[in-house]
Amino acid sequence: MKSKRFLLLGFLASSLCLAGCGNDDNKGKEDGEKNPPATLLETLKEKARIIAAKVFETPESDITFADFEGEDSADVYFYDSPNLTFVDIEMYDDTYDTSLADNLKSHLPSNVTLYDNKDDFEYEEYGMMFYDRYYKDSEFTYNVYVEAYDEYEEDPAETYGSIFIFKTSQEDAFNEYMTLEE
Repeated sequence: MKSKRFLLLGFLASSLCLAGCGNDDNKGKEDGEKNPPATLLETLKEKARIIAAKVFETPESDITFADFEGEDSADVYFYDSPNLTFVDIEMYDDTYDTSLADNLKSHLPSNVTLYDNKDDFEYEEYGMMFYDRYYKDSEFTYNVYVEAYDEYEEDPAETYGSIFIFKTSQEDAFNEYMTLEE
């Protein structure tokens, strides 16, 4: 009798699994909608993938990732440790682009607000502009950082920009890490 009960329970359980019952992962989801990311790094990568696709005007599936401290070339770099997790969308242009910080901001989620502006125009007369703006929503911080250099003697014009995304609660760890990198 015991084996018949287990067979019956096994049959019922497998029937429920085949029917999708008991699986709340997709409850109320439309066809094609993804399950939510499981880790902070996966969440940040997904946010970066969406923004980077807009910035680079390419399909999300073409966005590449690499370790922030590695040697690989990618569209988005990531760093993941117990105290700090962030992603970094990087771009480079061989022109002097003083509007890049504003352009990058336009690709951020619409619900972010500027809460800290550390732009530095001290060396503007020498053709060096530094933009460092922090936007946040209810959970994440988006740091738009741009260095723009105009042509100077033999040095060509160039602009470097990045969007760092991290959990707002990790801002102190992010600032500490970036200070150590300098």
